[in-house]
Amino acid sequence: MSKRLGFGINSKIKYSDFCLSLVSPLAVIAMPCFDTYYSVMLYQPGRTLEEILLAERDAQTRAFHFKNIRQILETLYNNGIIWTDMAPRNIIVDETEDIPTYYILDFEKSKILSEAATEKERAEHLRGPVCAEEFGAICSLDELKQIFDFDPDKWDLSSKESIPFEKPKRELFAIFEGRNQHSFTFGQYNKLEQEVLKVRLPIISSNQIFYPLHCSFKVDHYLGADYDRKLTEVFLSANKFNLFVPVIKIIETLLELLENRIITDEFISLCSVKAYVPSNTHNLTTEKLKDVIDNLYNLKDNKKLFYEFINRLDFKRLFLKNYVEYFSVFGGVDVYKKNYSAIETELLDVFKHLDYSDNIKTVFLSGGCGRGEITPSSDIDVAVIGKDTDEIKKSINDTITSVLGMEVEYYPFSDENFQDYIINNPQYLIDVVNCKLIYSTKSSGSSVKSVADTFLNNRIFLRKVIDTYLERLKKEDDLKLLLESINVVLYLFKSIIGKDSYKILDYYKNILISNKLYRYYHSCDFIFYPKQLERIRGDTIIIFENFKKHLV
Repeated sequence: MSKRLGFGINSKIKYSDFCLSLVSPLAVIAMPCFDTYYSVMLYQPGRTLEEILLAERDAQTRAFHFKNIRQILETLYNNGIIWTDMAPRNIIVDETEDIPTYYILDFEKSKILSEAATEKERAEHLRGPVCAEEFGAICSLDELKQIFDFDPDKWDLSSKESIPFEKPKRELFAIFEGRNQHSFTFGQYNKLEQEVLKVRLPIISSNQIFYPLHCSFKVDHYLGADYDRKLTEVFLSANKFNLFVPVIKIIETLLELLENRIITDEFISLCSVKAYVPSNTHNLTTEKLKDVIDNLYNLKDNKKLFYEFINRLDFKRLFLKNYVEYFSVFGGVDVYKKNYSAIETELLDVFKHLDYSDNIKTVFLSGGCGRGEITPSSDIDVAVIGKDTDEIKKSINDTITSVLGMEVEYYPFSDENFQDYIINNPQYLIDVVNCKLIYSTKSSGSSVKSVADTFLNNRIFLRKVIDTYLERLKKEDDLKLLLESINVVLYLFKSIIGKDSYKILDYYKNILISNKLYRYYHSCDFIFYPKQLERIRGDTIIIFENFKKHLV
């Protein structure tokens, strides 16, 4: 390619507004036993064109890059080069000079022709699995026209000829075969590709941009070509039913869940040298993604059932977002517990060297800090009880930010209002009971513990906790509140309930099992349905009321 383009490995071709260069390998290493090859090359700084276009919204700046890419493509065509892996991720843009330099790479599948590419060869390249399709993942149809003269409206939909391309798109063939259509004309091929384009190009909804082709790429990578075909059919139906955006959101969320799970698994395996690490725990999330695509695919021809299933899955997407957060944060809780001791050592050292005034009576850690489950995105939850606490709070905040790079969040407790605040805000009960005492005067340290113990043995207070949640549950229908309420009940059962309360506990367990809610706290391997949620909410209210009667 260097010879054909007329420059050496380290030289550039200079145009009026930009330069072109190649990223050439220094060596190619073969591992025949694994049928694997590696190329080694010098590191090339810069951003990929994909990164630039995903971040850049200015139309003039985008058009500048499109004009340059079109000129590069023409240069390659005119020199008899068909760059078969032409994609924005394979173009690195160095913007450190007066004009940008585009470094192109990844040529192992490229064709070197004896002369300039013909119009037929150019047309087939543009409509192949790369080039226009790869750019179409992040560019609009109008932008594809700017870069490639790619205009699906000009395609012949009535042609009875056979497909003239040497390598037609395999995903279109797969869709035809999935529809039991084993013979088709070029016109039918063109029509199907037009339809597929509509559900692959970026879509803007409520000032948010969605990239459906990225979903397809990922599904193809993780689940295989057949699920890519199914997802494309699902997107086609969703677009026809005006449900395209809700479906994209659901698939994006499940993909995020899967990728978080894979990353967490790999991270745990790297960090856990001695501990047993279950392998491929992300298989559960892979199966969940398969289940959703399979169900949507089976309902793709029934608008009513498709719509109902989307409503269940979408569920205002609150639960699915919690689902992702659960696995991305709590899914890695084992490794966070293993590494908590290292963070805790630094944290305790911070508090050890602070200068406490006589006004400070108690400092304790709560939330994840108290449970020993800090994640990299955690705040350090601190309660400072005493008078004139602003100075010590600033000192804690500055030191923790400097040493650990973590934010500090303070509980709104003071010396005067500590007990009253907990009584009037029972949602803080669990945090206080699980606190980790950092600093205290002799009397105040035992005071915090006694306050927690007193709360758990104070039936009047426990009834107040229940009344607080009952009042909120009856007024709101909020998933987060429901799960928080259930968590409180579970905690109260675990910490307080004696042998005489087994009947209530058994009743509650039965409800948990019947609604699969128990699994939320263990594998989170299910999705709430709206009616099911309402039933759980009603059962939770009944349990609270029964529990309150028991505390009389």
